[in-house]
Amino acid sequence: MFLIPIRNLWRNRRRTILSLSVIAACAAVLVLVDGFVNGSLQGFEDALTSVSGHMQLAPTDYWNQRTADPARVMMSSKTVERIEQMLAANSDIAHWSRSLDVSGLIGHQERSTMMIAQTLDDPTDLAGTRLVVGDHISSKEAREILVGQGLAEQLQVTVGDRINIAALSLDGAMNAITVSIVGIVRFFDSEADMFAALMPLPLAQLLLRIDGVNALSIHLKPHAEIETVRKDILRAVEQIGLDLFPIRWDELSSEFADTQTFFHAIRSLARSGLILLGFFSILQIVTLSFLERTREVGTLRAIGTPQRRVLFTLLTEGALLGLLGSIAGCALGLGLSSIIGWIGPHWQFPGIAEPQKIRLLLQADSILIPLCVTWLTTFIAVIAPASRGASTRIVRALRHV
Repeated sequence: MFLIPIRNLWRNRRRTILSLSVIAACAAVLVLVDGFVNGSLQGFEDALTSVSGHMQLAPTDYWNQRTADPARVMMSSKTVERIEQMLAANSDIAHWSRSLDVSGLIGHQERSTMMIAQTLDDPTDLAGTRLVVGDHISSKEAREILVGQGLAEQLQVTVGDRINIAALSLDGAMNAITVSIVGIVRFFDSEADMFAALMPLPLAQLLLRIDGVNALSIHLKPHAEIETVRKDILRAVEQIGLDLFPIRWDELSSEFADTQTFFHAIRSLARSGLILLGFFSILQIVTLSFLERTREVGTLRAIGTPQRRVLFTLLTEGALLGLLGSIAGCALGLGLSSIIGWIGPHWQFPGIAEPQKIRLLLQADSILIPLCVTWLTTFIAVIAPASRGASTRIVRALRHV
């Protein structure tokens, strides 16, 4: 039953190879686009979670911002110890760190600007940044900071310079300290790079004259379910009687939702464009192929072959053509993704401080969807010319004999 369609595919090898090339090219590009979108979104997730953790646990009023009293959005050291005992009992949690909001003024000589500092519970941690020049903070007690490259350029400072930081303490008084710059870092966000800095948590507490923290950044183990861990934490904090609430990393970042929408739009546009391109290309090629076989169709009909049998043969040819081309295209896409990963090209995304390495993350649906879409597109493109060819009147078809 399938031998005749298979034989017919190779009767005009040039046209068959052309059709297979178009189908394979569409499938390969669909695979690459899907891998690019998945890889880019995963890269953003990794960058954001390296800074904020997979979730942050803080007092409910800290998230709701219903109070102007800073003391109500702080967790004391005793409260933090109770929370850390609770977190240590959860096997899905890899580690956590304490964080404190610090904002104020930073100045050097006659230059000053606003600063938002990210606190480091571990002074050797760079919190998702890249060290451009200098070294890590030497210890928790050191009066040392790391500044963003953009901020360093604004203040015209470099490693070894001493600068002044001023901020409002918890009691409303202005407090100031002098610190040394031990390193210059590059933040993931280009805007944050213009005013952000990293400082040890004890130094931030000294500046604000407090011993508590605002939140705990929680990092999960690989393959841990974020929502499951969050529900476990909610039950645990209710049992110990604390008014705390964990927020997921994607809920903390408003930019990620916009980025996700942008990349999903790219994928949808690419799929739509490639489907239309493949459809009309295959439609034109197959139409010409079936027109050239009008004499063959007339002969088959003249010897008594039913119209539905002719139609079945032509549709089977199209289905086999689509299947072969889709499989070849997906294989080509896998090969190209490996080559791109080996070469490691970079690209600059708006709002990101540095060019990022192109990362292609292929999942099961990255192969199955292009395979099914290109096969179905090819089959649909074949239906109209196959129906028209099979329904050609015998007398008209025999004129070509």
